[in-house]
Amino acid sequence: MGCPVDKDLMKLVSIEVTNLEKNLEAIKKFNADEAKRIGEALQDAIHEIAKFEKRIADIESRLEEELQAQSEKNKEFSSAIEDISNNINIIEERQDTNEQSISLLEERQNEVESAVASLKDGESNLTSKVEVLELEQTQLDSRLKKLEEGKLDAVVDANILQLPSRNHCFCGRERELKAIATQLKDTKRGCSESAIYGLGGVGKTSLAVEFLWRQKDKEEYSGGIFWISGENNNLFQLSVSEMARQVGTFDDKDFPNSLSRTLDWLRKREQLWCLVVDNLDELEMSTDMRKLLTGHWKQAARGHIIITTRREATEIGEEMGIEESSCIELKCFTEEEGVQFLKTRGGTAGEDNDFRELVGELGGLPLALDQAAAYIRSLRQPIKEYLKKYRKQKMLLSKKKKARNLVENTSPERLAVHTTWSLNFEYVMQMSEEMDLGETPSIVMKMSAYLGPDDIPYQVINEGLHVVGTSGQGVSDLWDAAETVSLLTKFSLFQRYGTDSFSVHRLVQDVIRSEIEKDKIEVRILCCAVHAFNHALTKTRSPAEVCQSFVEDAVFSVENPPSLQLWGKLASHSTCLQEHLLSYLAKRENDVESLRTLLYTDATVRIFNEAAIFFSISQEKVKAQAMQKKKLELLYHLSAFGIVNDLQIVGLGPHTYLNCAKFCQINNAKCYFENIVFPRGNVALICRGNNGAVHLNQCEISGGETSCEDFPECNGGPGCVAPSSGKPARDQTGSFGHSMSGIAGFPGVDTSHESSGLIENCVIHRCGGGGALVCGKGSRLLVKNCEVHKNHQSGLEAREGGELEAIGNKIFDNGNHGILIWKLAGKCDLNDNKIFENAKEGILVVDTKEKITLRNNSIHHNRPFGISLDHDNSQVLISNNEIFENGFWGILAKGRTSAFIVGNKLTGNKCGGIFIGFNYSGRVHLERNTVRDHSGPWLEYQFKNGGATIDDSLSEVREADALGFMLPEGEMHLYSKPPILKENKLFNNEEGLYHPRELVERLSNGCTYCHRQRDKTMRFLKCPGCHIASYCSKECRRSHRPTHETLCFALKSRYAVDVDCTPLAKQGFTSHVFGSHLVGIGEGPTPEPNREFIVKIQTKHLNSHPLQMMRLYDQSVTTDCLIQSPEIFNVIMDCGVLGALNKFTSKKCFFWAMFTEPGGKLTIYLDHLAPYQKW
Repeated sequence: MGCPVDKDLMKLVSIEVTNLEKNLEAIKKFNADEAKRIGEALQDAIHEIAKFEKRIADIESRLEEELQAQSEKNKEFSSAIEDISNNINIIEERQDTNEQSISLLEERQNEVESAVASLKDGESNLTSKVEVLELEQTQLDSRLKKLEEGKLDAVVDANILQLPSRNHCFCGRERELKAIATQLKDTKRGCSESAIYGLGGVGKTSLAVEFLWRQKDKEEYSGGIFWISGENNNLFQLSVSEMARQVGTFDDKDFPNSLSRTLDWLRKREQLWCLVVDNLDELEMSTDMRKLLTGHWKQAARGHIIITTRREATEIGEEMGIEESSCIELKCFTEEEGVQFLKTRGGTAGEDNDFRELVGELGGLPLALDQAAAYIRSLRQPIKEYLKKYRKQKMLLSKKKKARNLVENTSPERLAVHTTWSLNFEYVMQMSEEMDLGETPSIVMKMSAYLGPDDIPYQVINEGLHVVGTSGQGVSDLWDAAETVSLLTKFSLFQRYGTDSFSVHRLVQDVIRSEIEKDKIEVRILCCAVHAFNHALTKTRSPAEVCQSFVEDAVFSVENPPSLQLWGKLASHSTCLQEHLLSYLAKRENDVESLRTLLYTDATVRIFNEAAIFFSISQEKVKAQAMQKKKLELLYHLSAFGIVNDLQIVGLGPHTYLNCAKFCQINNAKCYFENIVFPRGNVALICRGNNGAVHLNQCEISGGETSCEDFPECNGGPGCVAPSSGKPARDQTGSFGHSMSGIAGFPGVDTSHESSGLIENCVIHRCGGGGALVCGKGSRLLVKNCEVHKNHQSGLEAREGGELEAIGNKIFDNGNHGILIWKLAGKCDLNDNKIFENAKEGILVVDTKEKITLRNNSIHHNRPFGISLDHDNSQVLISNNEIFENGFWGILAKGRTSAFIVGNKLTGNKCGGIFIGFNYSGRVHLERNTVRDHSGPWLEYQFKNGGATIDDSLSEVREADALGFMLPEGEMHLYSKPPILKENKLFNNEEGLYHPRELVERLSNGCTYCHRQRDKTMRFLKCPGCHIASYCSKECRRSHRPTHETLCFALKSRYAVDVDCTPLAKQGFTSHVFGSHLVGIGEGPTPEPNREFIVKIQTKHLNSHPLQMMRLYDQSVTTDCLIQSPEIFNVIMDCGVLGALNKFTSKKCFFWAMFTEPGGKLTIYLDHLAPYQKW
């Protein structure tokens, strides 16, 4: 261009040209790569086309093969069609052949019909011949029957007398003989029956023999006299068979047939006969015996039946249907009859006074008199000499000669005093086991041998019988006096003496004492007698107490002055008991152990004291002074007990008593006790000091200053200790279950002030207050494998820093809680315990900061809650427990409690499974628990439905606090955090009314009481009443009886109870304002007399006492009152529903009811519930 080129410009141009060259090369290279990729793609397409062509070729080849195969099949079908055509031709040919065969068959059928007609003609001929044979057989049977009747008529006409030899020494009994003759009047229809009953050896058989001989002399029984033994089934069969042989009805192969024929023979006999069943004393009569005694054959017979038995009159009526008016009680000889008999039978002379003395010594018992007379006759000895020997030797002399045997097949044991009652002793043991009465009847029988023979009051049958301590299996809680006396009098071993006393023959006492000496159990029986009498005396007013109740001339103004009748009976028997105590002391004066166990006790001192007072009142001053002197000697040995050095005390015998009347304290020392009894009346055994330690092994602990007998439900009365301490007695009538009543006692064992205690294999029962207490920081107590029961307060208690560990114990029937942990107790661990039937919670934990562990325990049948956690419990672990059948909820938690509840089984608690009240910041964690079979919710907690469920009716502070209304320290308002739920298993927790049968059947798969599951190796026992409830042991059946009894009656029949209606005003109630949720209240019809109507009955909040006053009203509210009935309470708690407002502890039920008369008692029907009502 003519312009100069800049060097820098040229350089720039060069650079651009170079870049263009590089770009051109890159484009060429890219085009080459692209071309290559396109070529490769075309090559792949060619390969795919080749594959597709090959695939098409394969398809064509397969089609050709299939076409060829189809062609072959078509050929086969053509061949088959040809074969079918040929077969059709063959079938047509065969059809022609069949038609020919049918023609031949028709011809043959005609021939068969001809043959059948011939056979019918022959059959007619045979029938005629059979009828002729039957007629001939009937004629033969008739001839045979006439021959048999002729034989029977020959036997009937015979005069059969199975009559024992006559007792020519028989005397007296004229009144009884006339009574039998009066009862056994001749009858035109049915049998007349009479029963002679009484003590063994009283002469029942002799009386029957004498009566029959007198009737024989009068030729009264032309139809015969027959004698059968009822002593046992073998002798019964033997004597009946002998009778059958004589009357011609014997069957040597079939005894029941022989008996039936014999009874039928008696039924047809026209002449008057008499049948005696002697010694009918078998405990369980056989079917054959019952057939003879109660069979319908007697209705058309004409005869007399006399029975001799040891059974009492009521038992005879129950088992044999003989009216009590036809039963004659045979008693011992009067003094005149006894003297006459001895003179006739003994064949010796003597002074009448000597005879009278011997009759008195032998109690007028005919068997004993017969033995004595036989001995006197054999030695030809004067009566005075025998009397001297008898007073020295007694039972030994009675064994030397047996009474005379008048009746065939009488067992030898019945012919001697020392063996005749052995059958009764066996029955007492056997029936005690069957009636679940434990050792009580046997102990009462043996104890009575050391008392006076007459007028023994029922009050001696009490818990004192077992204070000595027997094996757990033998001890019975059922000292029901009526049942025990009924058993002892059932076979006349004992006799009833008035309405509330019994008596025993003095020779029965001698025999029982000889058996006791043989068994070497005198100490135990005498101890039982002493403690039973001591217990009875504490329950009745003494002369001193009666005198103190009179002031100046008040004795003349009292309308119903207190009676000393019962005290007089007890004191009279105390005089007999002290004689045996002194007699035993004389024989064992060097036996130190027996002296301590038997004599050096408060109970024995009381026996001698009461005997001294009785002698003094009876004007026997010398004896009274002797008794007073002996009492003072015994008091001298009742010393106090204290330990300041290390010591071991081991009882050498089964039970060694340690009496501590003033103090019993271990201070900074170590002490070991084994096989020691700390009886009631002792002060508490106290261990103190950081070096103090007490170890009790196989001991029995019943000490501690006593509370009121019925604490915490003391209602005044003899067991109340308030008057003795200058305080007024509490009247709990109408207020049962509301609050504690009475004066508390002290525990049997007190471990405190940094000391340690170990109690193992012991029985802690009937202590004055609680059983065992650990108290104070640094104090520790381990209770292991013990029985803790019947203490007036809590079984075990820990507080104020005390640490408690309880392992493998049975804790039951205590007056308060089973275990109480409270007041900032220390660390506690409860493992593998059985806690049941306590009057309050099974376990109560209140206000604790340390860790509380409850694991592997069985907690059941406690009156309110199984476990209750209340007020600032910060570390509670509840794991793997079985919690069932408690009166309210299985577990209650409230008041800022934090608890981890895991792996527990909760079943059948009356209100529901778990209840959480107002718990504030406390958290309850529920994990892997199994909750089933509740008649209420498995879980209930506050604000569950979004709002507070506060019932305004909870006006009492106690009831409000139960839900957690009382604000804990630091809290300003009511609130509660919901529980944390994880993997809990829930079954059959349905709220609603249940029929009693439904309730019992829910638990019928296992033990109704302890919930033990069935297994193949165990045979469960059914309830003998309803036959629905089942039990794994007799102990469970006995324990469940008090609560099951009402439902059992309701299941068997129409069952009702009558109640008194108490006006609300009498109990301080104002008119009730009903809630709006009660639909139709006040609108129903007014109840009319003798017409059923529906009532609602509701229990009170937090009241588990069966005697509480319950609210009852009908829909019209015409009937609105309070009632009291334990039976109704039990049905409501078992079958009712929770109250609609707070669903806590109040339950209600609807019943059918009826007034039988205006203003009278109200009848409530319990066998079926009324439908649920909305009012």
